[in-house]
Formats: sequence, structure tokens, C-alpha cells
Amino acid sequence: MKRSRLPLLTLGCLLVSVQLQSAQAQGNLTPKANQLNVNVSQIVLPQNFKLKLQTIPNFGAAPIFKTLDAAASGRFLGGNTIWLTQQGIEANRVARVQNFSANVAKLQPLANQPRIQAVLSASRLEGLSEPILQVSTKSGPLDIRLMGADVGASIAASELGQDAGQNAQQVMTNVAQHLNIDTAYVQQVARAEPQQRLNVAMKLSPDIAKVINGRNIGQLLAPAGTGSGLDAVPANCPPANTGLFTSYDFPMKKHLPAVKNQGARGTCWAFATVGVAETLIKMSYNRRVDLSEEDYVAYSKLRYGAPTDPDGADPFALLGLNAQNAYRFAFENVWEYNQSRSRVATETPANSGKFNYSNSCLNYPHQNQCEDTVSQAETGCIVADGKTVCGAQIPSDRTPYGINTSYLRNVWDWNQKDGGLGWAVFALGFGTPVMLLHDARYLQADARGFVGDLPYNVVNHPVKQANGSVNWVPNTANDVNWWNHIAMLVGYISNQQLQTVVPGAPAGAGGGYFIMKNSWGSCWADGGYIYLSWDWMKKYAGGLYLGERITNN
Repeated sequence: MKRSRLPLLTLGCLLVSVQLQSAQAQGNLTPKANQLNVNVSQIVLPQNFKLKLQTIPNFGAAPIFKTLDAAASGRFLGGNTIWLTQQGIEANRVARVQNFSANVAKLQPLANQPRIQAVLSASRLEGLSEPILQVSTKSGPLDIRLMGADVGASIAASELGQDAGQNAQQVMTNVAQHLNIDTAYVQQVARAEPQQRLNVAMKLSPDIAKVINGRNIGQLLAPAGTGSGLDAVPANCPPANTGLFTSYDFPMKKHLPAVKNQGARGTCWAFATVGVAETLIKMSYNRRVDLSEEDYVAYSKLRYGAPTDPDGADPFALLGLNAQNAYRFAFENVWEYNQSRSRVATETPANSGKFNYSNSCLNYPHQNQCEDTVSQAETGCIVADGKTVCGAQIPSDRTPYGINTSYLRNVWDWNQKDGGLGWAVFALGFGTPVMLLHDARYLQADARGFVGDLPYNVVNHPVKQANGSVNWVPNTANDVNWWNHIAMLVGYISNQQLQTVVPGAPAGAGGGYFIMKNSWGSCWADGGYIYLSWDWMKKYAGGLYLGERITNN
């Protein structure tokens, strides 16, 4: 398949970062919500974990759409172009800021709830900015852009009044029917008390695993549409030979795509969505595919956002919108992902939610397929009869695979956390991927990838003082940013099973471990996988989404 030719457009921007060391450091932070500049001091973070918060200078220019020549104009007119207007772009940008304010207002009456309190606090201090978390990997430090408080506010506001418990049984009944599994399993789990749901699910899961593993899973061939591996570099760190992932044959294992790497962009939402889609395509149609995260980001940002958007997005709102618009995935080899390791993002003007980008395309091998906008798609304007029409071009080559969100639900229950986790165990036993919304700052594992019941105070947060300064103090339960990262849960193992598979492994606090497949490359944790204890999930999870379907038209 041929790639769309996307010329390079470089914009002048600046980002100043404050590197917060694991001991003490000083810097400046420009908070949001009309707060004044403050000094950052007395910063203490866990070993090997550092946080960079952006200072946003108040200058810069918005991306300028270039005028296309005759050849490029013909390509735009004949290609898969999303047409844009300056008015529409500005309207989308303004709507995003207004929605943020409206969501915060909706949450204010519930400010006494810890998770809502955390969103409101981050909204006041950070606004639309996106903090960067630095983590250690076998190939060196990795900067991860986290999703901002606007995403948390969007998700929390959308879930007001919803009862996860009422939705879960219908979702799981649908999953069972889709996999041709007796729905009596669902009834048995549904009748169990929330605290006992895990025990019922674990008793049933061996039978479910036999059904899943007994299916024809095909050969482990290279996936259709695979690219050059730019979304997985470096990929030289396989899971440990005697580790949990290597030793444990859980139901979904043989259907999973390779671990990928989102790089310096806050696109975890796209990697989680595409990873689930690739897994479901393998399970439903027995075909391994490598889908394009770059295309999913570009389509989503161009359709519902603006070129000056930040990276983050509400993944569940986008799933619904893209399903309504009959989106079809593209293959990775049509548009390969760009990690943008040297990219700089600058919010201009400050507190506007409007970002300029520079150096997005540095070291990207497809220089003619990259621009300095959040979507990185080629943009241009056609002038005809004195009228100017602008657009952005994405690949015309599409797969037949789309999204069906009819049964997509969040089964996480803030009032019955054990019950929600029990449903997740049940789903994973069926071989159904679960998207986990959580606080990535607490993904702190031992050398083998196991994460225990971490205390809240291993992470610090800034508190503004009356004199305008900021003190960094240890987190409490009210300071968990449960919305800042999303990844796939792909399996569960009880402590009893764990000792037969990996003798001597640390027992998981609360009963066992959830297996999470991340998008931070294979050199992070155990080949890109990490194992989250039951009690960790109860403290740092913020959503368990499942029930997504893949269409094949």
C-alpha cells in the first residue's frame, strides 16, 4: 500500500521543562485557573521516578496552513481528506475548553468524594497541561506524557448517575454469547455477593480457559499490515525466561499483539484502543493484524479537535464518536507511528489549551509523512476563485475492521470495588481484554514486574500556600489521579496459581495479580508487562472498560 506524501512543516516553539530529581530540586511552575507563578521546592520523589511539569511561555504562533500547488491540490481533492475551516477549528478548540469548565462545574457538588476532589484539585493547579512522568527502563530513562485533568473531568462527568453493577451482568452475558460460552457462567457470578465474586469467578475460570484455549488459534505469523516496528523501538527486551508472562499460559496470551511504545506523546488512549481491537480481531476472525495508532490519533483529533490540541483525550467518548462515524482502522504499514522523541509542545497563550509543536518529525524516517500538529497529518489549503478551503489528509487505504460500542461499559464500581474487580477477573477468564484507567505514577514494580500494595505516600503532589509558594507533600487517598493513563488488562492469576507457575514469587496483596500490557516499550518492567496486585487495583484503578466489539465490513 502506498503512503500519503506528507511534507514537513516546522514551527517555531519553545517548551521549558523543570526536571524534578529523586532527591530535592527547584524550579518554576505556571499553574492554571488564573493562579500566579509559584516556586517549587522541597521536592522528594521515589527512587527512579521523576516528574517534569511544564512552564508555559506566553508567545508563539498557531500552525499556518500552507497553500498547495496544483499537484498537491489534485491529491487532496482525490484523496481521503478531512476538510477543515478556521472557524470550525477554533470552535472545536473553544468547545474543548468550555466542556472542561462545564465538567468541573458538574463535579463541584460531589467535591467531598475523594476521586472528584482529586480531579478538581488537579484542574485548579494544572488546567489543560499534561505532566510528564519519567520512568526507568532497561534501555534508559523514558519520559511518558500523562493525560491531563480535563480527561479525568470528562470521564467523571460522563459517569454521573451510572450504576456499574447494573451494567456488568448484561455486558458479560453479551461477551459469553459472542464467544459461544454458556451464559449460565454469568448467572453464577452475578448471584455471588460482590466480595465473593472473585472466588466464584476463579472456580469457573479453569473451565472457561479450556474453552478459549481449545479454539483454533492459528499460527503465530507476522501480522497483516505490519510496519517497520517504529512503534516498538527498542524491542530487544523480552520477558524474563522464568517470569510470570513466560511461564503462565493464560487464555488471552496467544491472541495478544506485540508490546508497543507510545514514545514522547500522550497517546496511551490510542494504543489501548488499537491493542484491544487487534486482540479482538485475532479472537473473532482468527487473523493477526497490525493496526495504525498514528491514523487513529489523526482521525480522532482532526474530526473532533483542532491541530493545536494537546495529546490527551477521553478514549471512551472517542470510541463512541468514531463508531458513529463508521471509522475503519488503517494498517500500520500505511502510516507508521512516530514516537516524536524530540518534540516540544508549547501552550500559547498560557492557560488556553492551545498548543504549538516543534521538532515532531526529528529522526522520523518518513519525513514527507509528518507535520508539527497534534495529528501530524499533512495540512494544506486550496485557493480557487478567491476562496480558500483547508484540509488534512489521512491514508485512503483502510481495513474492513471498525468499532461497535453497543455494549461498551465500565464495570468498575466505586462503592463495591471487589465486585467490579470480580467482573474483571471473569472477563479475563473469558479471554476478553479490559481497558484499565489508573494512576500511572504508582506503576512501581520490583525487578520481576510485581507491584504490591503501595502506600499512597510514595508519590508527592504540590500544594499552593497562602504566600503563593508551593510545597510538595506526600499523597493521601484524596490525591490519586486515577485518570492519567490507560492500558490493557490481559489476564489474572491467583496467589495459589502463582506459586505453581513461578515458585517463590511474592504473593499479591488481596489474593493475586492482574496482568497489564502497557504501551511503554518492551524494555519496561517484564518485557512491557506488569503485574498489579488486587489491593493495588482497589486503590489506584479508576475504570474497567469492556464490551467493545469489532465489525468486519
